[in-house]
Amino acid sequence: MKPTAIASGLLVCLLLLGCSSEERRHTEQEGPLSLLEPSQGLTSVVIDDEDSGSATFGSYLPCIFDDFDDSEITLTDVRPHFEFGNEEFDLTIRRFDRGSRRDLPPFSITSMKGTPYEPEDQSAEDVGNDLEEFSELTTTKTCADAAEDSAVTELMMTFHSDGEGVIVHGFEVDYVTQDDDEYTYYSELYMVLCGSEVDVVDEDDVCNHQ
Repeated sequence: MKPTAIASGLLVCLLLLGCSSEERRHTEQEGPLSLLEPSQGLTSVVIDDEDSGSATFGSYLPCIFDDFDDSEITLTDVRPHFEFGNEEFDLTIRRFDRGSRRDLPPFSITSMKGTPYEPEDQSAEDVGNDLEEFSELTTTKTCADAAEDSAVTELMMTFHSDGEGVIVHGFEVDYVTQDDDEYTYYSELYMVLCGSEVDVVDEDDVCNHQ
């Protein structure tokens, strides 16, 4: 483990004091799990006004953050935080091989209309067919190894609008290490399905409604 303040602080917590559940909550690069989160704080997909529809958000790529020496992490639960709209959701694990040419598809998918099984603005070929419903997911890859590996495992979240739209403000991921230490990763990224009642988030017109 590298002697960063964050990592060494968690180590002291684990070895000497025992961590509370709050101390084991962390964001990107502050705990063993990384999802290599998309850099933007908000991603939106336009669903036509009054129409029902689904949208999928991805590019969540689980790996072990390089400042920690864990050898295995298992994701056990994912909980989106809904601010508005239909709270039904689906979790999908997508696996694909990106090959040696990183500038050619397939790519991880930040957002798209439809579901992984029925994409609307991505080709089915680009999404691929190695898909499974999330129950648990184990990774042994460090983030450095994942960046070099052509085999990609992607966590995708699909939300369903009844026409009004959906606002999801972040999510939590429960996970356990090989030593049975339990953590919760949390994100504050927005995932938005635009609709008849959703166009402005934090005073920004994120749906470009005219």
